[in-house]
Amino acid sequence: HLGIKSFHPISKVPVLWVNSEGIEDENLLRVKLNKFLNNLDYVILSPASVIAFHLEEVIRSNIDKLFGVKEARFLMRVLLNHWVVRVEGKMKQLKKVFFEIFPELLSFSIYDFTKILKNLLEEGVPIGDLKTILDYLADGLGYTKDIDLLTEHIRSGLAIYISDMLARNKVIYVAELDSKLEDIIYQNFYQDKVDLSSFWDSEIYKGLSTSIQKFIEYSRANNYLPVIITSPLVRRYLKRILNRDFPKVHVISYLEVYKGYKTERIYVISV
Repeated sequence: HLGIKSFHPISKVPVLWVNSEGIEDENLLRVKLNKFLNNLDYVILSPASVIAFHLEEVIRSNIDKLFGVKEARFLMRVLLNHWVVRVEGKMKQLKKVFFEIFPELLSFSIYDFTKILKNLLEEGVPIGDLKTILDYLADGLGYTKDIDLLTEHIRSGLAIYISDMLARNKVIYVAELDSKLEDIIYQNFYQDKVDLSSFWDSEIYKGLSTSIQKFIEYSRANNYLPVIITSPLVRRYLKRILNRDFPKVHVISYLEVYKGYKTERIYVISV
């Protein structure tokens, strides 16, 4: 009996808790493990590294709750003080010409900007590329001031980061929605015809929930990330629907697949 079988608390992959007492050398431990595991691929993690990884994942999963106006102001201050741009042939500090470059942002509050950054962080989208975020925000403000729509527009500008986050060797393995289901979601949530609580109680959601659970199990068994791809019009509604029961499922739109990346369908979500 080598150890206790269990599952990793974050990734849910099978693990074996091994008592290494008396085995000082990691190579000796590997020899012992190889005999037991028939030379399967594995990694050795210390209890300290498992705890550190768990803490890191807890922080990452809740970063949107930890992020606020103070942090948004700090990021903007760093950008304004350190980003130099060329204006009329001369290099100038961004803070001196910011509203010349982004006049649309004159009437946009730091509080609304913080909401957009929190929306991105909630789904694990990196926010380090503030220049791109501001470019797409200024562009989006030309046709809407709706925070959710602006977030969706900015996500398309961050497609390279979203694709890289979810891809394996430039391929994103995805589930697609059945076309009828996609249409039902759009028709129900466009113009807020149905509230979430009512939808969660519906037979449609029960069927959707069952299908999503099967997809998660299939993804886990085949070592895929649970990623669903849908149309840009439906993406935010579907993510909102799934957030209560399936917050770890990634939902992306076709606009968020960056050039050079491709998708491969591995599952169809239907009811």
